[in-house]
Amino acid sequence: MPKRHDSFQLPTGHRSQRGLSLFELLVAIVVLAVLMAGISELVVTNTRNASATSSIARIQETGRTAMQLLGADIRRAGYYGGNAYPELIAGTLGISDQDELCTDTGTTSTDWGRMLQRPVFGMNDTKAAYACITDSEYLRGDVLTVRYTPMPPVDAADMVTTLPYLRTTMVEGRIFKGADKANAANLVDPLVAANYDLAAHTYFVGNTTRTCGTDEGDTGFTVPALFRKALDINGVPQTQELLAGVEHLQFRYKVGNGYLNADEVPNWDKGTVTAIETTVLVRAECPETGFANLRDFDMGDIEGYGPTDRFRRQVFTSVTQLRNSMVVP
Repeated sequence: MPKRHDSFQLPTGHRSQRGLSLFELLVAIVVLAVLMAGISELVVTNTRNASATSSIARIQETGRTAMQLLGADIRRAGYYGGNAYPELIAGTLGISDQDELCTDTGTTSTDWGRMLQRPVFGMNDTKAAYACITDSEYLRGDVLTVRYTPMPPVDAADMVTTLPYLRTTMVEGRIFKGADKANAANLVDPLVAANYDLAAHTYFVGNTTRTCGTDEGDTGFTVPALFRKALDINGVPQTQELLAGVEHLQFRYKVGNGYLNADEVPNWDKGTVTAIETTVLVRAECPETGFANLRDFDMGDIEGYGPTDRFRRQVFTSVTQLRNSMVVP
């Protein structure tokens, strides 16, 4: 009689195959979740680091460019084509004897660009003397004006009729509009004379019309920038945006053996100031997630400037000699 089997058994080849238990499945899910959390944190950290690195690089690039731009203009201040006596320059326009008047942009006055007796002029944490810088343009910090004639000389045939020019030798000079280049009052020794454009630049910090990120009111952070006033095609001041991210600007002026703030300089005639200390504070254009500014910055006569926000900042400082600061007796 066949032997009776009390229980059913799977074939030998299938006895080891079985699914995961509930406990094993839970352990696998937990391990996977931990791994995903770690990977996510690594991605976030790397993204923040990349953003911070990019922001720092942009700040440094802006700061170096600002210092190079300002330094180059300061070094050229007072160069008038080799003319040693700017106070004697005449012509149909001549130099302006206005006391640093900068009229509203769009007027026809060329006085501001023709104050060659003052190659540099500064204002300490205000723009009050300059009507050409509107309240909506100015943000904060010092204001610096420099004047010079840029190289190379201009051929008389290329002169623009509405622009002011300087025709000069070492001892003679005439300022006139291009339309009057042939006027007898504007002629000097043609064998040694050269013609130059006039450059007048006023640097200040203002707000752009752009925003980046949001604040608590969800209105966005306005991007500051370095601006300047320069002569337009008619020889009157116009606004130019130069470098976004410049937040503060400070200057100190060497007079004698010491450095003074602008409101302490006794007078601004050629030869008074021999060097300028420039300090630029550059801010990241956009706020940075996870970053808090805990630094205070001392610049010029400003101490402890350091808003509590999420912007990275860096200070850049240099001293530039005025190569053309000496007055020839």
